[in-house]
Amino acid sequence: MIGNRLSLTFVALGLCLMSSASWARCTGILGHKLTSYDKHTASLSIGRVNILSNYLQPPGSILATGMANYNQIRDGALANMGDESIILTCTENSDHQNLSWVTATNGDSRIGGFYEVPGHPGYFATEFPYVAIELSMVDTGEVFSRYWRKTTVPVQKEDRPGGGFVIRKKHVPKVMAKLMKWGSAFGETRDANGIRVAAAYCHGGATSETHIPTSATGSSEEQWSADYYKVNNHHAGCGQPNGYLHLYGTGGYNVPLDKDSNNNVYAWDRSIAIGLNGPPAATFSYTPSCVLRNNTPYVVFPPVSAQQLKDGESVSRDFQVSVDCDSFMNNTVSVTASAIGIQPSYAAFNQVKQLEAQHPGGFIDPSTKGLKYLVSDNYDAPHMAKGVGITLQNGVNERVNFVSWDGCEAVSSSNTSYCPAYSNLQQMRNAGWDPVRKGSDEIEKNPVMGTVSYIKYYTATLTQLPNIEPTPGQVKATATIMVRLP
Repeated sequence: MIGNRLSLTFVALGLCLMSSASWARCTGILGHKLTSYDKHTASLSIGRVNILSNYLQPPGSILATGMANYNQIRDGALANMGDESIILTCTENSDHQNLSWVTATNGDSRIGGFYEVPGHPGYFATEFPYVAIELSMVDTGEVFSRYWRKTTVPVQKEDRPGGGFVIRKKHVPKVMAKLMKWGSAFGETRDANGIRVAAAYCHGGATSETHIPTSATGSSEEQWSADYYKVNNHHAGCGQPNGYLHLYGTGGYNVPLDKDSNNNVYAWDRSIAIGLNGPPAATFSYTPSCVLRNNTPYVVFPPVSAQQLKDGESVSRDFQVSVDCDSFMNNTVSVTASAIGIQPSYAAFNQVKQLEAQHPGGFIDPSTKGLKYLVSDNYDAPHMAKGVGITLQNGVNERVNFVSWDGCEAVSSSNTSYCPAYSNLQQMRNAGWDPVRKGSDEIEKNPVMGTVSYIKYYTATLTQLPNIEPTPGQVKATATIMVRLP
């Protein structure tokens, strides 16, 4: 997903209706088995990262966001396990007080998490030229640094009837990544304090840490992967993770708290590796495309009664998105063109997942993971309306879903995986993406900068959710607008 990201809010005015070291006595995977070699990395579900001119995409622009997906891990002790899989068993309830989540960047890798970008605390240079990454805990916002530090994220568990507890894979806390464009192609081998990176790592199919060209090549569609392996005809990368999540105090191996991960790496291999290299890995390109410039910030629906919705009525409002595009971009209406998608807030996404669990097939497209409805961020709160959601249509009245946080439905390829291309426009829209040039108008050309501006039109509709009776309350849902290259 490329380009800067804009926020969008949908609002209905009313719906009338411990201090010393001690260790737990636990067994299982976390802290005990190998989970963090390079090829064990959890994907960040970023997709394709694209660099454009500084006019369209100035340094400091946010390029993409993503979420660690532990169910996509392909190798190591956590591989091929579902949410309910038990990854740690503790015999005493008191063991819980000894556990905590600890984080650090991949501090001994120049392209992993060693070089902190000047002026942007928490952002570290990556294998991709001009691309820096920030990792943070979703629950608390705590940002990864080079130092192994305890977080305040609670260690979730499930108590056992006979005493003790288990930790399942679903209890591993979520990590969010933000990618930012910065002014240099690669990080330095010394940091701002003069400390030299401990090693040079490129364990994948690439030739060196700086193997990706620093400007466009002869082919505008050429792509480089962060993956350990060569996948889907893309150039293989160095396969370096960007950070580690460690469950501290399990009775197994423990990382060295408050030490610099550049040269204090003990027990890193018993952590959970997270990074751009995790399959399906992020890819990189210099392809002509678009960036977002503006959008209707609020979509405000008029009051509607619960009875009206039960009777099949709905209310709609139009909104717009404006983009600036490189004049050489592929401006066709096709699955190979730049596309716009709208992604619910992570809170709203989780609400839809809960509704899907209660009503399978009604809320999430099974083949693309696209969300059929957007609901309020705090849908479960007492004052919020129930049984109502928002649907989306493009400017020519074609239904478009909302983009999932879970990433693509990956295709396995030997020891790794990749995101398949969409076979047709309907499948693409089911996933939440619609070509820039569908239902849009050209509004301006800038021959000096070589850009073209477009306005893309949408209609949002507040309607009854399937098989759920509407109840009175408020509706407030937030979402982010994104640009994507295939």
